Amino acid sequence: MSKMIDRLETIAEDFRESLPRDRKRFEETPYTSVLSTLRFLAVADYMKTKNPEDFRAHLREIVEYVIKMYQRRKMIVLPDTPFLAVASYEYIFVSLASGDWSLTNKLLMYMKKYIYSNDLGGFHEFFMISVLGDPLNRERLEESILLTGKKSKSYVGYLLAFRAIADKNLPALEEAFKEIMKGHKWLCTPAGYFGGTEDEVIAIWPLAILNLARFNGLFFEVNNSYIPEELLVTPEEVKASLEAWEKEKKIFKVQPPTEDLLKEEEFYEMLVEKKIPKEFYRSLFSLYRNTRPVEARSHFVGIFNNDREFKKFKKYVPILPKYLIERIIELILAKSTYHQKQCDELKALMK
Repeated sequence: MSKMIDRLETIAEDFRESLPRDRKRFEETPYTSVLSTLRFLAVADYMKTKNPEDFRAHLREIVEYVIKMYQRRKMIVLPDTPFLAVASYEYIFVSLASGDWSLTNKLLMYMKKYIYSNDLGGFHEFFMISVLGDPLNRERLEESILLTGKKSKSYVGYLLAFRAIADKNLPALEEAFKEIMKGHKWLCTPAGYFGGTEDEVIAIWPLAILNLARFNGLFFEVNNSYIPEELLVTPEEVKASLEAWEKEKKIFKVQPPTEDLLKEEEFYEMLVEKKIPKEFYRSLFSLYRNTRPVEARSHFVGIFNNDREFKKFKKYVPILPKYLIERIIELILAKSTYHQKQCDELKALMK
């Protein structure tokens, strides 16, 4: 296969065409394809125009969408789909690569308030230290460096950089950056996390770390083909951005959840606490939110057609909200009375 740089503009043409649709879908549905579309176009448009603002504007838009997802819980955090939890550190990198310090602080403040998991791993924790000023747990950092060095060596440079930034140690940061770029080259191979992506052209994660270091007062000259110099924040941009956030943070508040969102969280907790099996809770949740009823009906028809699965599902009926069981029965009987007997069994179990 040809290199990504040779295919970039051809692929970008399709993404530019789909972008208006992707933006609309985000507003109307839980789909988040707009995030990957914008990420690709950030690189492609910059390579076409060489205008840093084309790159940064697309990345800022991604982060603004992610913050909306926290505000609206567009994709609720479920145990097997932790989009807004564990994997969300990707968007911290995106935000820092955009060079917007205020936006990065806002994103992390939302994460700190609304991420459900208490054990997010090093990236979240250490971003919160180097951006929000959370206290550093030195022992945890050293353990993370040791463990990552053994199990995920391509990522250890990032943790070394977090340590160097915390210590304000410029020589150590330069060494950490070398380790990051060594890892990035492997990650861009077909077997790596960034293989076949726009990161083969511009290294967004390493760029983000360099911007983070600059916001923490650590500058050094970068000469790397993966990171165009004009995409790095300048000392003047750092000063202006830090001053802007100092003013804005006095009035900024994380948007509190609405009553509906609080109810949604309660429902999520019920699914987890009651240990509802994974094969059931996704469809139950879609019924709760009244999204994708056709898919949910199809799933439950499959359960009703399988005696073993139906027997398993019946065990959970007494602990589920009555309106949900009524909704399942309504959907099942909407097109046929074939499953009337099973529906009557569910009714008898409702409390």
